Amino acid sequence: MTILMQWLHVVAAVLAVGGVACVRFAILPAIEELDEGAREELLEVIQTRFRQIIGISMGLLLVTGLYNVGVAASAGTLTTPAYLHPVIVKIVLALIVFKIAFMLMIPGPAFSGVKANRKKWLTINFVLGLVVILIAAYLRRLV
Repeated sequence: MTILMQWLHVVAAVLAVGGVACVRFAILPAIEELDEGAREELLEVIQTRFRQIIGISMGLLLVTGLYNVGVAASAGTLTTPAYLHPVIVKIVLALIVFKIAFMLMIPGPAFSGVKANRKKWLTINFVLGLVVILIAAYLRRLV
């Protein structure tokens, strides 16, 4: 069960961070060449589909992340500062990534200031996602 949960956790992270990279570095630059109406229409179609992927990924990351913390707690590593401090940073950063994703993906005019700077926020989210993955790699070596 532990291997399956870790695998699901990694798959969800790959889909989320890889999807952000694809949107930020491939899709957005490509659609800049379209007129504004076509660009907004295409972006809405992409977001509708990507919203489902992000939602599933976030749900999987929450469930499998809690499971992985439970595994670390039962192994006794959660109480060591070498594990506990990075895992707290990882969780906080992951919650920030979730918040940015939510602000960018929610339909309608909500968070229009964030959406107006989509490239910037996607870049920030991508970098934070990479930092979370780096911390995860470090933590994996301790369990």
